[in-house]
Amino acid sequence: MNCKKCGAENVDGAKFCCKCGSPLDTPEKNTKINFSDINVEKILSNDKIPKQVKDIINKIMQLPRKVLIGAVAGIVVLIVLIGAVRSHGRTIDLNKYLTINTSGYNGYGSVTAEVDWDSFEEKYDSKISYKKKNLLNKLERFLWDDRSPMNFLEGNVSVSIENDGTYFSNGDKVAYTWNVSDDLQGALNYKLKYKDGTIKVSGLEDAKKVDVFDDVSVDFEGQEPEGTATMTYQGNELDDSYFQYEPSEGLSNGDKVTVTLSEEGVASLTRDYGEVPEETEKEYTVSGLVCPLKSLNQIDDDSMKTLKKQAEDVYASYMGQNWDETSTLESLTYLGDYLLTDKNDSDGNILYLVYKAEIRSQYSDEEDGDTDTTDDIYWYISYSNVMLGDEGLQLDLVDYRTPGETTEVEGKGYNWSYYGYDSLDSLYKDVVTSNMDVYNHEDNVEDK
Repeated sequence: MNCKKCGAENVDGAKFCCKCGSPLDTPEKNTKINFSDINVEKILSNDKIPKQVKDIINKIMQLPRKVLIGAVAGIVVLIVLIGAVRSHGRTIDLNKYLTINTSGYNGYGSVTAEVDWDSFEEKYDSKISYKKKNLLNKLERFLWDDRSPMNFLEGNVSVSIENDGTYFSNGDKVAYTWNVSDDLQGALNYKLKYKDGTIKVSGLEDAKKVDVFDDVSVDFEGQEPEGTATMTYQGNELDDSYFQYEPSEGLSNGDKVTVTLSEEGVASLTRDYGEVPEETEKEYTVSGLVCPLKSLNQIDDDSMKTLKKQAEDVYASYMGQNWDETSTLESLTYLGDYLLTDKNDSDGNILYLVYKAEIRSQYSDEEDGDTDTTDDIYWYISYSNVMLGDEGLQLDLVDYRTPGETTEVEGKGYNWSYYGYDSLDSLYKDVVTSNMDVYNHEDNVEDK
């Protein structure tokens, strides 16, 4: 061996230099060095040191002392060099881990983009690390962030879809954009490679067409021209909030009300049930609203039969309550109608059904003699604010008026008083002429 002080060659096993007398080192061959001697235990236990480096260090530590003395000084350099080699030219292509997902139905599809971090982590979790700072002074410190490199990477990388939140159809081109934080620049032992791009939407199924208005009903109520509309959805897939309808008030029969399914409703129907509406808008014709009776020809036959029957019942009741055996109704003849309508075009009206009652009055008196006379008494029954609906006239049959005027019949020894008028002219004057300042009138009364 050579003397370290003078360089003289000495015999193996010599204790002192044969030239200068300096002590000579005589280490045992293949002697292992305790980790504490060179303070590498922390290095080998540090998870952030690449396995490749650890394997080399372990091999170095098995070398004979005379070889190891020179190698130990290079361990630190070796770590640095290998770390540099690992990072130099190492690039991860993020696009390889890009996943584009499509869902929904054609015309109402959604597109999302995400990074397959599970696959990424499986390949790089043991390889990726932070770049080392002050390695020569602090070998035990490699983490300069509290998070692991993977968590740090995931928190600073994302990918977004252009026009996110809109609906797509097959064939649409959708752009995606990488969002990589500046915090990643130079932080990791790998460079990140990524490129924005576009994808073409495909694979979206066509939704089933349905008529949503099969489950829509529109009801009208009130009096024209102030009628109102109410819409109700009776299906299970949607609810009333997805529909709009207008106009909903100020309606008259024959008007149109438009019901529209909102875009949100279409989207919900398609997204949740795989159905698309055949149409999103439908018109409904207003009907069923009542309106004031304005003309006699608006009275249908069934309504007129009902009115006549009520008139006969009312007269029969009058007779039963007021006549005695001296009065007999020979006939009750319907003559026609008077219709009075408000000149101010308001809702007011009065409908008169006019009758001629042929009444026989009989009385025998021993002193004055017998009376047997037949007289015509003109009578009416009237209704106010008569309305017209889909099913004919609408009115309260028991809310009526009859004449308060009476006609007197004089006999021999006995007089009679009947409600009504002695002539048709008298009746007309009382109910029509006296109201001409307020009402227009129409009549079809003809004496018989």
